[in-house]
This record gives sequence, structure tokens and C-alpha cells, in this order.
Amino acid sequence: MIIGITGKSGTGKSSICEELEKRKGFLVVDADKIVKELQSKKSDYLQQIVDIFGEDILNEKGELDRKKLANIIFNDKAEKEKIDEVTFKHIGYEILKKINENEGKDIVIDAPLLIEAGYNEFCDLVFYIKADEKTQIERICKRDNIDEKAAKTRLSAQNDEKYSMKFADYAIVNDNLEKAVDEILEKIDNV
Repeated sequence: MIIGITGKSGTGKSSICEELEKRKGFLVVDADKIVKELQSKKSDYLQQIVDIFGEDILNEKGELDRKKLANIIFNDKAEKEKIDEVTFKHIGYEILKKINENEGKDIVIDAPLLIEAGYNEFCDLVFYIKADEKTQIERICKRDNIDEKAAKTRLSAQNDEKYSMKFADYAIVNDNLEKAVDEILEKIDNV
């Protein structure tokens, strides 16, 4: 079975995926980790980012300056759309590769833009994870070491819940990790 876990930043998607791995042996395919791997090496993906944003997007070591890129894309919708198009293609290829390499295994795809990128097409079930905005902001600030204003900017740049809910099979409120994972496992068992 392949399930997709999606939702806005700071909803606890990765924690849920870690629990699914621990409790039921799901193989976690993490879109954010894939993109970081692609960004950290001399890859076609990194070259395409440089082609879009110029050499200024690199740090002194010639690596992608992630903070600079985040500031650009979370403050300019047109720039975000450019990077999304390139990113979706490369991550989609890597996700499909992992699925094919692990045929027959239960897989969970952790992708904040699962639906926007079309990765929901790979999934048997899609779960949209929700959390209240205050919790999301606290988690984002702590995780990314940014201030509240920057966290709010990131959240406002993401699609609203109504869009994602058109494509998700279930919405899960993550105000308690154990409860949220139990609810997901119950839904999976009923398929």
C-alpha cells in the first residue's frame, strides 16, 4: 500500500510518518529530504535552479543558499511557481524510483505539495494533516529557526485547505500525535 501524507507546514507530517515507520514498518519517502539531497550536489536540478535565479543563489562554497531561496519563493508567487515546476519533476522521478525499488512494501510519501505536484496519483490513500495555526507557527519557528512573521509568510504562500481537501481521502487533525496515527491506521485497516 502507498499512502500520501500532506498538509501545510508545521502540521506534524514528518512526525506522523516516523510513527508509521516505527509502528507498522512503512518505508518513508520524504520529499523534503529528496530535494535537499538534490540541492546539495552538482545535479541537473541544482543547475536548473541556478539557471532560473542566477549564481547569486549559491553560497561561497558553491552550494545552494536555502535561506535565500526560501526568502525569494515565499515572497514572490511567480518565482515560487518557477521553482515548483522544476522541483516537482525531479522529486517525482525520485519518488517513483523509490517506489519501484521497493515494490510490494508499504510506503508513505511525506510531501507538503503532494497534491500540487500530482504525487497523489501514486497513492492508494491520501491523508491531509491539519493543525491550528498557532501550533503550526510555533513548530515552523522552532524547526527552521525563523521568526513568527517569516513563519506566517510561509503559511500564507501555501494553498489553502479547501484546495487540498478536494483530492485527499481523509483529513486528520494532529493535536495529539498518537491519536492522529491511530486514526490513520484505522482508516488504512478499513480499506
